[in-house]
Amino acid sequence: MDPRVRLAFSFQSKYLGMSPFECPSLFTILSFLEYEYGIYHPRGGCGSVTASLGRIAKDLGATIRLQEPVTEILFQGRKAVGVKTAAGTYKTDAVVVNADFARAMTRLVPDWLRRRWRDGKLAKKSMSCSAFMMYLGLRGRYEDLSHHTIYISKDYAGNMRDIGRTHTLSADPSYYVQNACVTDPSLAPPGKSTLYIFGAGYSSEPAR
Repeated sequence: MDPRVRLAFSFQSKYLGMSPFECPSLFTILSFLEYEYGIYHPRGGCGSVTASLGRIAKDLGATIRLQEPVTEILFQGRKAVGVKTAAGTYKTDAVVVNADFARAMTRLVPDWLRRRWRDGKLAKKSMSCSAFMMYLGLRGRYEDLSHHTIYISKDYAGNMRDIGRTHTLSADPSYYVQNACVTDPSLAPPGKSTLYIFGAGYSSEPAR
């Protein structure tokens, strides 16, 4: 197989902060899903999906509280029974945590409650790398730039080594550019564009 084809089917592992040369083969499911079923763009951007889910949740009786970072998860024994924020304490029947696992565990759950994932064990784990992302609002339209464009380093293996092992900025990085306005002009005012640029592993140390 042409190595360029292999690279085209492996870039998605960078979305998870991992090198395609080292990550579990399970993550090839991402590229399979994209090529087998396609990639869909929601009108109004991905934020419109979140907004729609919020409206449905409210219609079903949910209360959504924003700008209230959770400072503590409350427990009775080993069971989570609520959360505490700067605005107050909320008792619940169940708690679902949708946050970075290591960060949430070490900041919100007492060490003694975590039999499997104690602080010491988490500290020894290798975390996935950080990402450098730019959300740009630009004058002008870029009709010659596709909705999805991936730029791959000429030395892709070296680029992955810089990210995962030496933690240095690559001279020739790989990155992804999204120009969604060619599909959905409503994302920007007339005559203007939004661009999203993503490059994994642009920090000097792995993210924790």
